[in-house]
Amino acid sequence: MKHYVDGTKTAGETSLDHATIRRYERRYEILLRAGEAADPPPALPTKGFGRPCRTPAANMLIRLRKCWGSVLRFVYDFAVPFDNSEAERDLRMMEG
Repeated sequence: MKHYVDGTKTAGETSLDHATIRRYERRYEILLRAGEAADPPPALPTKGFGRPCRTPAANMLIRLRKCWGSVLRFVYDFAVPFDNSEAERDLRMMEG
């Protein structure tokens, strides 16, 4: 997605067409389902009470599903960067 968005920006476009966005949304859903199938939740709580313990991967999948709009924001709005590396570089103290 990032490479396609970068190429589209380079070509002078200001947004992706709706068909491409829908294709990427479907692909994102397929990837989430594959991840959930690879790391299914435990059937019972591990200590006999409360909610079942989840792996870090399962927690990430839950977060990626819950926040999919934020994760894909760079696809919908070209003003939003793919990552926050530039902001982190701006905030990092200069060594010297």
